[in-house]
Amino acid sequence: MKNEKTLILVTHGVMIKEFNQDTNSLEYTYFDKEFTKCKTRLLNRVNKIENLKNKVIVKDITWSEFMDPILEKMKEKYEMGAKNQKKSFLFKKSVPGWSGVKSFLFDCFGYPIMYLLYKENNKPLFEKVNEKFLDELKRHAAELGGNVNLVIFAHSLGAIITYYFLSYLQESRNIASFKETKTPLERGETLRFLYTSGNPLPLVTVLLSNPKFGKPIEVNKWVNFYNKNDYLAYPIGVINEEYAKRSENARKNTYPMIIDKEVFSGGILRGWGPMSHACYFSDKKIIRTIVEDLQKFYA
Repeated sequence: MKNEKTLILVTHGVMIKEFNQDTNSLEYTYFDKEFTKCKTRLLNRVNKIENLKNKVIVKDITWSEFMDPILEKMKEKYEMGAKNQKKSFLFKKSVPGWSGVKSFLFDCFGYPIMYLLYKENNKPLFEKVNEKFLDELKRHAAELGGNVNLVIFAHSLGAIITYYFLSYLQESRNIASFKETKTPLERGETLRFLYTSGNPLPLVTVLLSNPKFGKPIEVNKWVNFYNKNDYLAYPIGVINEEYAKRSENARKNTYPMIIDKEVFSGGILRGWGPMSHACYFSDKKIIRTIVEDLQKFYA
């Protein structure tokens, strides 16, 4: 019997800070706006369908708090080294703290490099992020029940982080102490659907010789959305033979494990270039796909 409740976790990618004149500080605002759009559109569609009404809970899950202090230290060191250098027009400070093109480039490259390569006290940063995600699942299990259905919608670097976390859960399920002390939700056993967008996983798989990145997540259905004009988004069904044999092209049944679905995120204004990378969360086709899958699941 299916659990009545479904938890949808939305995982962000790189978040760029913006300067808030009211608080005189740098704050994350873009993801908050996009998550609100995503949550509103999802729940509006869900609550119009009788067999889904009041069954879906949408939450965000964040990871950047572990990286922010490290990134700030990197920026301080950069400032010290660049203090006596002549600043170009694009890279000068326009507001207190970091802003503009310099901050954008530093964040875009800094977060992925830190996540994949940085160690603190000889502990990889991705292990700390995994622990944070596990704590989030524990909290939701206490609130909603340990058997609540799980759906994850992860974007960009968040897709890489989510992928690695789910790999960690699937490996940990073989450890007796982990299996005995965790709920099915915490063990990832209630994961029904995985959605990724703007996913650079194929690029990471090529760059890193880590075999874990070459093995698909075991899930009922994994839909990977990409805009062909987004330079960071790739189909995943062609990463290697393991992905290919689980892809829509290889499987003859009506419920393939991996589906690469092209979308035109950003519409006519931003869908033609790199800005499309920031527009997946509010894409109507993506929202519709998630809702239709849930409707079939509860049918």
